[in-house]
Amino acid sequence: MLSARGLTVDDIALRVHRAKDTIKSRRKAIFEKLGVSSISEAIAFAANYKLI
Repeated sequence: MLSARGLTVDDIALRVHRAKDTIKSRRKAIFEKLGVSSISEAIAFAANYKLI
């Protein structure tokens, strides 16, 4: 997860060659699926399940 490495939406968009809005909407969809509301909660979730 690039966000876990401290990258901003702009940084991620440049790295994966996608629009910032695409990154934001995908992040929102992931948050909804995980049942979290912030990047720190998503990182904690991933760490808890040993995904990162």
